Amino acid sequence: KPNLYDHLGPKITIITVIKNKADYIEETILSIKNQNYKNIEYIVIDGVSTDGSIDIIKKYTDNIDYFVSEPDDGNYDAINKGISLSTGDLIGIVNADDILLGDATEILLEYYNKYSECDFFFGSVRKHWGVISGYKPYKIKYSWFFYTSPSTGFFIKRNAAENNGK
Repeated sequence: KPNLYDHLGPKITIITVIKNKADYIEETILSIKNQNYKNIEYIVIDGVSTDGSIDIIKKYTDNIDYFVSEPDDGNYDAINKGISLSTGDLIGIVNADDILLGDATEILLEYYNKYSECDFFFGSVRKHWGVISGYKPYKIKYSWFFYTSPSTGFFIKRNAAENNGK
């Protein structure tokens, strides 16, 4: 479907994977819905939640471009499903118990436009015990997706994601 906001700039795909996070998912969805930047494709992949999460998600179908609830082989399998469905210029993961601050995607686009040669971008993530920030390439040997930078603050260009695989 054509996006009414295409003229505003690049499309950002945000993927949320979930299983049984009813206590958190509404706040996560609202943080995506309430972004100041609006050219966002939102994909929610549920691993067959049984705690009421699906009912909460269904309240926001007008704000979700693609939703599916089906068995999967865990978090990374669900993320890969979301990546396969994504059509955005930038792809990011916002976990089912995380949120984006209202100007997060605007800040992302400032860096995207200023550093167009970069393949990925990452921002600070505030946890209950403090703020995580910084890219630590030496940690890449442990885990590409999580340890090199905070996952919720990590966005990658579509072509870089395709070149590197899921």
